[in-house]
Amino acid sequence: MSLETTMTTNPRVLHAASVFVENELLQLGAEHRPNGREVAAIGWLFRERPAEAHQKATSLAVSAVLGVERSMQAWLVAMHAAVQPNTEFVRRQKLWLSLSRGGLHVPGGRRTTEYEILANAGARWCGGLALEDEAEAIAEAARIVDAEAGSSIVMIERASESGLSSLLQHGWSIAPFGPPVETLAWVMGVNGLIFWPLGAFDDAESGGALLGAPDRLKVLFDSLNAT
Repeated sequence: MSLETTMTTNPRVLHAASVFVENELLQLGAEHRPNGREVAAIGWLFRERPAEAHQKATSLAVSAVLGVERSMQAWLVAMHAAVQPNTEFVRRQKLWLSLSRGGLHVPGGRRTTEYEILANAGARWCGGLALEDEAEAIAEAARIVDAEAGSSIVMIERASESGLSSLLQHGWSIAPFGPPVETLAWVMGVNGLIFWPLGAFDDAESGGALLGAPDRLKVLFDSLNAT
């Protein structure tokens, strides 16, 4: 696949059967548990600077999933982290144009409607973008996720794409740790996967984790170990 890239270091690849109990990868609180369901994770961790590690882990995760799940599509679901002023200029820019004018390169691909989420005398704009399976597009999406807290990359069946609007038109809260509760719950509801970056400047390792149903991720993890 075109997502293959040359890695300067080999990551540690870890599997957590549950993210709600102590593990080496990612532990979330009970507020993240979607309707009582279990959530597992696969992680890719590098001893590199967080920005580079996030991009590499994102690429590896998307490549691993799309390499075996041909019916799935990767989406960037993004929202302004900061409340935008309530002005005509902001309403004309919406999401993608404002990110581009702010110095982020927005990859090409199919886009959903951009939704205005009213908040605190202003608004956040929210939208989805279908990612092409190219390394640069995935790297650009990873940079947007790093820049706009609460944004994430999800992988869902193409048959579930029409349901994205139910997530995007309401937006989501920005959790102090871990993916937005609303995004995780929606993704689990359609049996999809969500990628979440891990690690900050003072961590020994950085990268990211792919979250989803335990049975699906166990099969994927076993296939990674078999290659």
